[in-house]
Amino acid sequence: MLFFETDDVAGLREVVLSRGGEPTELEKVSWIKYRMFQLQDPDGHTLWFGQSFQEPDPAPAPDRQIRKLLPELPVSDVAAAVTYYQKALGFEINYVQDDLGVMYRDDVTLLLIPRTENRSTGSCYAYIRDADALHAELVSRGANVLDEPVSMPWGLRQFPVLDLDGNRITFGQTFE
Repeated sequence: MLFFETDDVAGLREVVLSRGGEPTELEKVSWIKYRMFQLQDPDGHTLWFGQSFQEPDPAPAPDRQIRKLLPELPVSDVAAAVTYYQKALGFEINYVQDDLGVMYRDDVTLLLIPRTENRSTGSCYAYIRDADALHAELVSRGANVLDEPVSMPWGLRQFPVLDLDGNRITFGQTFE
C-alpha cells in the first residue's frame, strides 16, 4: 500500500476517473485528518490519495498533484515497533491501535502495519538536512545503523538503518 498526498484530492480523483481508473468515493478519514480516495493498481496494490483537511489549502499548483509519500512498513509486533521507532529513531506517536502505528518525526509520517504473507518487508528513503548529525543521534539511541554516512557520486550523503523487522530506511542528505 502506498499513500500519496496531493494539493487537490478531488481534482486528482477526476483525472483518475477521466483516464479510466476506478477510484473509490472521496471520504473523510478522521484518524489521519485527510479527505481521500483509494485505487487498486494492476498488481492489486492499494494506493491511497489524500489531502489534509486540517491544514489550509495551499495556493493552486496545476503542475503538481503529489506532494508526499506515506510509507508503510510491515512489522511482526506493532507495539514493539512503535517503541523502537520512538526510542531508537526519535519518532513520536500520532495514532496507535493493535494493528496500526502512525508515527511522525519533523515533517515525515509513516505507518507501521502488521506483517502478512503479501507484506514481508518494506523500505523507504528519507531526505534529511544533516546526515552526520542524524547518524550520530541514531547511533547514540541504539538504532540498528548499518553503515557510516557515505557521499555518493549522484550528490547524496547517505546511510541505512534497519528496524526490528528488517525494514530498511535510508537517510540521505543532498550536497553539491
